[in-house]
Amino acid sequence: MAFREQIQGLFWQAIGERRLERKPIAERLREMREEGISRSDMLKILYLEKYPIFEITSCMGITSSELQKLNEEMKLFLIRCPAGHRFLDDPALHAEDAHYCVECKRWFNEATLRDEIELEIRRLREKEGGVA
Repeated sequence: MAFREQIQGLFWQAIGERRLERKPIAERLREMREEGISRSDMLKILYLEKYPIFEITSCMGITSSELQKLNEEMKLFLIRCPAGHRFLDDPALHAEDAHYCVECKRWFNEATLRDEIELEIRRLREKEGGVA
């Protein structure tokens, strides 16, 4: 097994273990800050651990523009399916506009995958504009 695959395996194993012992989001954030994890990595980890995106943005104080920028940089919408399963990094499971979730046993188009993040960006914009 290649070194990169070993590291990825350890990362996903750690994510899986943490998911089983799900802690309050404030506690998880405190732990990650103490570990020196970057803000963008904290967002990615919490999203993979299936915390709701609105809870993540609220606790981390993420603005609509910051979430939009991070989503563009990290392709956050391609990290997991709408049910919360992570997408495998296998080219056979990804087409130009569709991505296969092996857990759900179905394909998702990018518009569907973008919905959750884009709705949160809109919600944050409304809140920042004083409409909420």
